[in-house]
Amino acid sequence: MELANPRNARGARRRALAAAAAFALGAATLPLPAAAQDTYPLRAINLVIPFDPGSQPDLLGRAVAESLRQSLGRPVVVQNRVGAAGTIAVESVARAAPDGYTVGFGPPGQFTVLPRLRKNFPYAIDDFEFLCQTNEAVFLIAAGPNSPYSTLKDLLEAARRAPGRINLGTAGHATSPHLAAEWIAQHAGVTFNTVPFKTASDMMIQLANGSIDIMASTATALATRPDFKPLALIADERLAKYPSVPTAREQGFPLESFGAMMGLYAPRGLPAEASRALRSACAKVVDSPALRQASEITSSPIRHLDAEAYAARIRSESRELEPLIRKLGLLPQ
Repeated sequence: MELANPRNARGARRRALAAAAAFALGAATLPLPAAAQDTYPLRAINLVIPFDPGSQPDLLGRAVAESLRQSLGRPVVVQNRVGAAGTIAVESVARAAPDGYTVGFGPPGQFTVLPRLRKNFPYAIDDFEFLCQTNEAVFLIAAGPNSPYSTLKDLLEAARRAPGRINLGTAGHATSPHLAAEWIAQHAGVTFNTVPFKTASDMMIQLANGSIDIMASTATALATRPDFKPLALIADERLAKYPSVPTAREQGFPLESFGAMMGLYAPRGLPAEASRALRSACAKVVDSPALRQASEITSSPIRHLDAEAYAARIRSESRELEPLIRKLGLLPQ
């Protein structure tokens, strides 16, 4: 048998070691599996809602949170931060770290109306990234169960006889339902005594016991209190769920939508990865069973707008509402 040449053996070992080192170096530069990468989201996401539990934004927002959880694979924790007509919650989003772990959900009035009505306002539209619109909202004017008013005509005739004596409840000064009610009053030539409440549930309790005469709210109130008397919907058309309730337009007040939308937003400056993930997840929200159910309960039709279209609508509404705010005589406080 021929003996192996020691010199050749040493060379083979060197070549084998060099090949192993090269493989190890190459393997170290290969991308890690997706599960091992640092990808957004890495932890729970907080979703801030500017109104109380059981309100229209809350019911829709919780459905949005559930859909985001399923899409992003992380818990989404709902935080209700009420007060100051929703601006406390929205300001908390504006001040949050722009990392994708704090987002907000709700109506647009906190961006389009309220900054015009308060001096030294703590945020502006440009402080946010608008991710998507999910729903249209429907507002209404309603009277309590023992109210003498059964129609909008009854209410306005009484208001003419007693200027400023009819108490109008709102879930915050200059919220969209409040502006809609004031618009109707101005066009009818009447005045109401506006009573703002911290929460919609407080307002409905006071309407039920007769402490206030009417309220401007969302159509969700009819699901919560079917004994309330709806006088007018602020909507393009009647709701299939409440076919007997006329719109304000049908009753001589050509008012269609009024800042009536719901959407998701975040602090401006999100990392590109977080922005892409949230926008993609938001587009899936509108097809989720959870949002379909919440939309039915709250009488809030689903209408998806992507980030660009939603941001454009927010800015357009802000411009269009400015002359109306002046016309209504709402002054900065």
